[in-house]
Amino acid sequence: GHDGSILFVGRLEKRKCVDALLGGAARVPGAIRLAGRQASRARARVEAAAERLSVLDRVEFHGVVDDEELDRLYRRACVVALQSASEGFVFAVLEALARGVPVLVAEGTGAAETGGPAALAVDTVDPEAVATALRKAADPEYRRAVAVAGPARALEFTPERTARGYVEAWRDALGG
Repeated sequence: GHDGSILFVGRLEKRKCVDALLGGAARVPGAIRLAGRQASRARARVEAAAERLSVLDRVEFHGVVDDEELDRLYRRACVVALQSASEGFVFAVLEALARGVPVLVAEGTGAAETGGPAALAVDTVDPEAVATALRKAADPEYRRAVAVAGPARALEFTPERTARGYVEAWRDALGG
């Protein structure tokens, strides 16, 4: 079962989204785990924001982790916050949903499209909207629904469709 933690997977570069995540997390209990590449300047900025919001003692910086550790973090998480993942097709959304873990994504993004009805799409720069979604992710009834809908959604993405998503994401990234 989950331990009430909020897991952020990705780079810490998107200031507004990480700040809003911390702002939302400040309104709910639980550890805030950050996994992914963490440049020292970005980490310092996150630490400063967390300190301002009095949640620094709840923030855990995991940096880049191997598959086994990432799997452990996913399985312990109450919710996976991928709201900065606006870069089109997002593999982490499928990784979380495949494990039946609720996912928080930015509305109107590729991540929201990928997660479909199994994801919580929010206005990611609004800390109160983020907090509301985090509370919903902790709701046992909602979690039971995602435990079924999440893996089913992830299975809709065949290897071929997944590859096509990556090609489209690269094309977008390269301005093609």
